[in-house]
Amino acid sequence: MAFTADVAEVTALGASPAVTAVQNAVAGSSATLDGGQGRDIVQAGSGGDTLIFDATDYSILGSYGSDTLVIADTSVDLRASNTNVPVLSSIETFQLNQTAVQKVWLDQEAVYRIGGSNHTLTVLAGSEDAILVRDVAGATGNGLWTYNSATNTYTCSYTPAGGSAVTLTVQVNVAENDTLAVSDAGVDFTSNTSMPSITGIETIDLHYTGYGAGVGNSITLNAQSVAAMKSATACCSQGPGHPLTPSTVRPHLPQLTTRKPSRFGWTASSAAMH
Repeated sequence: MAFTADVAEVTALGASPAVTAVQNAVAGSSATLDGGQGRDIVQAGSGGDTLIFDATDYSILGSYGSDTLVIADTSVDLRASNTNVPVLSSIETFQLNQTAVQKVWLDQEAVYRIGGSNHTLTVLAGSEDAILVRDVAGATGNGLWTYNSATNTYTCSYTPAGGSAVTLTVQVNVAENDTLAVSDAGVDFTSNTSMPSITGIETIDLHYTGYGAGVGNSITLNAQSVAAMKSATACCSQGPGHPLTPSTVRPHLPQLTTRKPSRFGWTASSAAMH
């Protein structure tokens, strides 16, 4: 287990299991914190950190700064009725980090507990994801969630036990990034005779399991095939709602992003095709 601590924090370490690679981060710097296997307590420092969600952890706690929780699970129910999830608090942003459909359930109690001092939670999701904002039992009047379709925002008034009424906000930001999942061992996108028409694509995902996929699978691209994928109608136009991004190295060739799994979720790389 690796543990990274901010110099301003005090952490008690038990004798078992053994803790190795203890490091002091520079106060105020950002870090990515992943407890790894086992039932961990993960706490952010003072710099606005990235925390990796693990449903088996005991607690995942944000701190000063704007902290982001990266979620790769396909389904996470954070409502008060579900006690089989880590204790989450002081987290400002959720980032859903899969190309497949992901679902997250929230209610007033969850947003109040998780959303930090401003009681606001921003969810970064894909168009395929579902953010299911539900009312706690007994909620009435202003205590019920109100949805603003213009801003994709949920708001309500919530009074915690023994406390005063506060305003809760869930802001859902949807990234319209269309992904083509490739499960074949090898695909030549430059072959006009054997390929179907593929348009409006921003990302190619080679992670999906299929015949030969995931172990040395490959794709062949050139500038023309990438431009066609990015285009809704013709070369050098753009997919619906997505600008065609030029390469900074070869400014006349379009870019396409390929995705592969990494320890902390997804890594993405963009390159000009030629």
